[in-house]
Amino acid sequence: MKKLCNASAIAAFLTAVCFTAVSCNKTPSESTLPVEKELGVSIELTSATETSVSVDITAEKDAEGYIYAIGEAGKLNEFQNGTMEGIQTQNDPTVKSASFDGLTKATDYTIYAQAFAGEEKGNVRQLVVTTEGEPDFDLTTTTTIDNITEDSFVIRVEFGADTRTLVYGYGSADDLEAFENGTLSTITKVTNPTANTIIVRGMERGQEYTVFVQAVAGDKKGNVSTVSGKTLKLELELVLLEDELTSTSAVVEIRPGGDTSKYRYMLGSMELLDYFENGTWPDIMWENDVTAPKETQATGLTPGETYTIFAQPFAENGTRGETQIIEFTTPTADEAE
Repeated sequence: MKKLCNASAIAAFLTAVCFTAVSCNKTPSESTLPVEKELGVSIELTSATETSVSVDITAEKDAEGYIYAIGEAGKLNEFQNGTMEGIQTQNDPTVKSASFDGLTKATDYTIYAQAFAGEEKGNVRQLVVTTEGEPDFDLTTTTTIDNITEDSFVIRVEFGADTRTLVYGYGSADDLEAFENGTLSTITKVTNPTANTIIVRGMERGQEYTVFVQAVAGDKKGNVSTVSGKTLKLELELVLLEDELTSTSAVVEIRPGGDTSKYRYMLGSMELLDYFENGTWPDIMWENDVTAPKETQATGLTPGETYTIFAQPFAENGTRGETQIIEFTTPTADEAE
């Protein structure tokens, strides 16, 4: 009797286990699974001008609205965390059109858009758009003369940030067309200029010149700036007065002219030329009166010796002219008789 009861109990237990197992393996109905909302978004460019773009932003069916903005590339994180400047919200997802004004021509922009439903957000969509037009190049130039010498102009040049080559040349005022078409023989080109000073060389003394300057970037050219001026002509002549030459003295006439505003001079020998030109010899004398020739007398000379007189003209702006040199030999006592 005891064994029969045990068998019945075992059978009942197995039946219960099987029933439970079947119940556990049943597939839940669809209504019990969470439904993923469709919050995708698309962006389509509809028009672009030099200063604006228009797009259609289409959100998927479960969206309650979307946010959007325009800016530089690389602003995704700022857009997602809400710190990007200019984010706008559209609470009616049936409204698709969006416009952005006040843009810069020929510039790439990135449009960002993201749909939402309550606190839930979809993925961010990005679209790169480009405004119409040609980019602006800063190829402006302005020129002023800093200094003029006998054979050159020193010119201060301000040029635009987009300058890749600075082109300049000189001639007469009538040479503008030749400069613009590239046939002027004095044209010089400086690639990737950094200095704001150019020295235009090779001019002749005392001549009128016009310098042309233009900034270039590829096939783009800026305005042609011009400056005009006259090179200096520093004149200074040394003349030995033969009738005044003795065995112990000599008279030299210094004759200034042209643009000379002052000059320096001294008596010495050729070995002292460098000291004269660098201004370190103590016997150098200056003369500021250039309205008439000046006679300078050297005394206490030794008979039969060779002497040198140096003289150098200066312009009002400090420009130096060439050093003038005259050599003479005092006669001996016998020769002087």
